[in-house]
Amino acid sequence: MHFSDVEEKMLSFSEAEPETAQVLPEFEQQYPDSEEFERKVRRLLRNARERERQGSPEFEKLWHEAITALKNEDHYILVMVTEAFPRDRQSISPDRRLRDFMIYLAVGIAVLVVCFVILVVRWSR
Repeated sequence: MHFSDVEEKMLSFSEAEPETAQVLPEFEQQYPDSEEFERKVRRLLRNARERERQGSPEFEKLWHEAITALKNEDHYILVMVTEAFPRDRQSISPDRRLRDFMIYLAVGIAVLVVCFVILVVRWSR
């Protein structure tokens, strides 16, 4: 099974890279429902990984490293990789973990500040 030129280009689509958006109209015409394409890619990914795992267990480490490296990027294929290999979701880069932690911390502090202000306003009445 081969990918068409449009499918290949779509795998590297990234909102962070506007030049990759050129493929969107043609892709949407070919796949009005992107779920069909995503199912195809997930199936191919799983089959390839399983075939290589059977050939040599060393390939599993390479797959894990490749998935980890891909998670530092923002490409459409990452959606299918994440869904095809849910256990690899834990290999998020430390930079993203720190960023996510900081976001949660900031939201938590904001909620506490709002609650405190509400209490002060009600108590001062």
